[in-house]
Amino acid sequence: MTWTSGYVADIGYTYGYCNELNPLRVKPAFLNNGLVFPEVGAACELGFGQGP
Repeated sequence: MTWTSGYVADIGYTYGYCNELNPLRVKPAFLNNGLVFPEVGAACELGFGQGP
């Protein structure tokens, strides 16, 4: 059994930061529609990618 057993490991992943994944970028859309933006205490990007 290898470390990739059951996982897709042959798809490339970005080295950079994707602004679009930042949950705070949706805040203006909430405010423009009269909605209250929820407090974001922590957010998790599930694809750890290339690491630091």
